Amino acid sequence: MDKEKLEYFKAMIEDQRARLIDRIAQINEGLQTSMKDSTGELSSYDNHPADEDTTMYDRERDVGIKGNTMGILQRMDDALERIESGEYGTCENCGRQIEEERLLAIPYTTLCVDCQNKLESTMPDRFQRPVEEKAIGAPFGAHVLRPDTPGIDGEDVWQGVAKYGTSNSPQDIPESIEFGEVYWNADEDIGAVEDVDYIIDEGDPDDIPPDPDIFKRE
Repeated sequence: MDKEKLEYFKAMIEDQRARLIDRIAQINEGLQTSMKDSTGELSSYDNHPADEDTTMYDRERDVGIKGNTMGILQRMDDALERIESGEYGTCENCGRQIEEERLLAIPYTTLCVDCQNKLESTMPDRFQRPVEEKAIGAPFGAHVLRPDTPGIDGEDVWQGVAKYGTSNSPQDIPESIEFGEVYWNADEDIGAVEDVDYIIDEGDPDDIPPDPDIFKRE
């Protein structure tokens, strides 16, 4: 990888790293406040146990998200060290060059697409449904709509409800650093039926846009 591209990825990582540090500082500020002060209650003796549980869950969620954020921050620091040592962009498993498209999406990654897929293939299938559901009919049983079926499907309904809270915790979603990410498929768009629906993408205005002259010039 040439020097110009390395400088681009270094700037991208440093920009994302600064935002994560600000995120951790915000979480720490909230964690330093007692539960009583955070709820504005003079006393917690008259509160319903469910109210206390909700407050405790919020506190535990923040601790989990902080842990995930610090983990990603460490990976970014490691990536900056690899840039300085000249090892950046090389897969730590097979030794091949990591695809530039993958580095643009996850600049701190250490695995190429093939090695990442092999790693994920050894993990348990988190989408495997209980065998008992086969005996449950509609509308309570699990269902999969045909690809050509328009409208809102079961996944869209799940995403709409899950953003208000689920039994998942941040450690269940290792990459989550925001409250709205603490459930499966949180990064997917709601309402998309076919792949063509994903063509229009405004992107993240805070991210550094790729320089076409850098990645298209050979």
